[in-house]
Amino acid sequence: MLSTPAPAPAADLDALLAALRQPPPLSQPFQEVRFRRALKAPLVTSGTLAWLGGLEFERRIETPYRETGVVSGRTLVVRRDRGAERIIPLARAPELQVLFGGLSALFGGDVQALREAFEIELEGGETWRLLLRPRQPALQARVAQLELRGSGGEARCLVLQQEGADTLTVFTDQPLDLAAGDFAAVVDGQCPQP
Repeated sequence: MLSTPAPAPAADLDALLAALRQPPPLSQPFQEVRFRRALKAPLVTSGTLAWLGGLEFERRIETPYRETGVVSGRTLVVRRDRGAERIIPLARAPELQVLFGGLSALFGGDVQALREAFEIELEGGETWRLLLRPRQPALQARVAQLELRGSGGEARCLVLQQEGADTLTVFTDQPLDLAAGDFAAVVDGQCPQP
């Protein structure tokens, strides 16, 4: 019989967030794979994610195309290498609101903001898995959960599960092994297991 992990005890969550907390700016290379029902094959991108403090991020994609996304407050500005620019209010993109809000609280060590925005489950010890489920019903309809996996005080993988698409971000500059095929197998092959 499968069991559901218990909600995160306050002391364990506090200890994990203290270990994850980093002063801005924080920059990490990433490899990302998106599985979408509308795509015949997963989309793989690589680049750098930088947290500049608060709700300010810069995400640069280097391959297979060049794009820069800047989150500042409640707005995302996306620029392609040819100069095309889109401005997206995060209120119109709930999955991005969940992603960047969660990352900001994690990197900033803001336990209260995390608890207010998410139902939280933490499992494991030295190797851990943190599950964040949005509390707001409007967000729940679009984002099932945000999952962070790591070891010690290092976050290694970020999994965003949403309606019609799943995304795995691995904080590395090494190419991902996608031989497993399906999303769950790729996640388990790339990320630490608690």
